[in-house]
Amino acid sequence: MAAIEEYQSELERKNYLDLQHADLVEALETLENAIRKIDKETRARFKETFEKVNGYYLDKNTSLLETLSTISAAKASIAVGGQCASLAAQVKHTTFYLQVVEAAMRDPNSPAADWGKIWSDTNMVTDQEWKEIINDLTSQYHQIRKHLSNTDTYLDEDHIGMAMGVLAHTAYHIGEIRQAMCILNQG
Repeated sequence: MAAIEEYQSELERKNYLDLQHADLVEALETLENAIRKIDKETRARFKETFEKVNGYYLDKNTSLLETLSTISAAKASIAVGGQCASLAAQVKHTTFYLQVVEAAMRDPNSPAADWGKIWSDTNMVTDQEWKEIINDLTSQYHQIRKHLSNTDTYLDEDHIGMAMGVLAHTAYHIGEIRQAMCILNQG
């Protein structure tokens, strides 16, 4: 009789654990689907932020690279507001940020960055220097997109968080650059 009761008890426990397992499997599938959606949307927002705006969260023709293509080296050299950085410094900072994030994606123990150097080193630029700054940004953008396209390393919370940070940081600098252009074009 004790064996039957013990069997019933163990059977109830097994049924309970089977239900728990099924719930966990379902939750994991839901989480993986959510990550895939976040991954897909993040990749789309990357392209929109840097290359070609689809109008989801930026106005048409206002991606970073589209905006920069309208700016001359002379305008990129002007510090807006006296002590503020030039547009060239804004772009170099954005490129540097991408480099730092990509290095952190490859190696979480990458060295600390000197964030102040670019702001103090970038002022007046020639036409050739301005083209090189834009080319460096474009190249670094493609490098980080290439890294993010490696699904094996991308689908984790650290990489998704870093990618979202890049989007937010870059969107901020697009706003800074566009606001500065409004001021420069008025003067």
